[in-house]
Formats: sequence, C-alpha cells, structure tokens
Amino acid sequence: MELTGISLYTLQEAERLTGAQAREVSRWLFGYTFKGGVGAPLWKSQLADLDEKVIGFRDLMELRIVKAFRNHDVPLQVIRAAIEGAKVMFGTEYPFTAHRFLTDGKSIFSEALQEAGDSEMTDLAKRQLVFEHVVRPAL
Repeated sequence: MELTGISLYTLQEAERLTGAQAREVSRWLFGYTFKGGVGAPLWKSQLADLDEKVIGFRDLMELRIVKAFRNHDVPLQVIRAAIEGAKVMFGTEYPFTAHRFLTDGKSIFSEALQEAGDSEMTDLAKRQLVFEHVVRPAL
C-alpha cells in the first residue's frame, strides 16, 4: 500500500478533530462484535489494509459528517443506508464530503441542482425523491 500523500490519524487524534469518541470512531470504521453478531464498518477505511487502527484524511472528513448526523440523533442504520445509497448515486467511496446533505433527524437528504435550475431532493436511506417544498421547512 502506497502511503505517500495520505495523512494518518490515530483514533485519539480523530476523536479530538471530530468530537466523536475514539470508541465510536473504531466501531464506525473497523466494525465491532456483539453478543450474537458482528457490526460491519460504515465504509472501508482508506487504510483498512494496515494492521494498525489508523485512518486517512478522507475518512476523517467523512467522520465529521457522520458525527454531525449523530449529534442530530440520526440513527446509525439510516446513516449506513444513506452512505450506501449515496455511493451508488454519486459513484464515489466518500459521498458525504463530495455533496451537500441535509437532515431532519430521521433521514438524510441530498440536494442536487437540475439543468433547468430547479433543485431536487432525494431521501438517501429510502433512495427516493421527496417533495422539496414539503421537506425543506423541517431541515
């Protein structure tokens, strides 16, 4: 793995920079086990192939967005579904730092400007368009 040009952050540094506890960062990016199962990471970290629990800059930026959503009480399963939906929709492994997102505390919405100048909102967890004039006041 080529590490040139990739910033490396420990879990403690990520905690200081994102406000998410190191334990949360570890669970979100490296997964976890619990009685009767395994919790998968939210996405594959830039440095997942290393033996150490360190993260890259792009992971750090995504973590800031995840933490902001968690601060608004967005459930982790909604965040996970939004990440997967946005990856497919936008064709990128790090969608939260590439586009604009809004939340009402229950779901995550992406806003896109159409060629005609109209904006379009998509509920990423449900992967469906929403009526902007209905949803926007709650965001």
